[in-house]
Amino acid sequence: MNNCFQVKQFRYGNDNLAYVIFGKQAALAIDGGAVTEILAFIAAQGLSLTYIAHTHGQLMAQSDATQLRPEDLLEDKGLMLESERIQVFGTPGHTMDSLVFQVEGFLITGDTLFNGTIWYHRELFFR
Repeated sequence: MNNCFQVKQFRYGNDNLAYVIFGKQAALAIDGGAVTEILAFIAAQGLSLTYIAHTHGQLMAQSDATQLRPEDLLEDKGLMLESERIQVFGTPGHTMDSLVFQVEGFLITGDTLFNGTIWYHRELFFR
């Protein structure tokens, strides 16, 4: 990759994080619970919010951006943003549809990894 992307992290609630991966013009919001802050950041940077995705089943309202479905991201093994690939991997465990996003030197794991705790989807491990 050409090191064209940056990642901005947003904290919301007690222990939740949202992310924006962005280039010169376009942005991808991941786990967009900090809606107001994300939209303000994107506007201040002069970016277009092109996609919204989630590390596991959530929704980000208040945007006209394309909401990407986990099954489509997995089928395509990622997505293109500004002619660069953002890779997506399935990581079932926290939820059956958990995903991680890899771009340049960043791995956005969502609730696949917890700080000091563990949570798993019972149906995955106890059948």
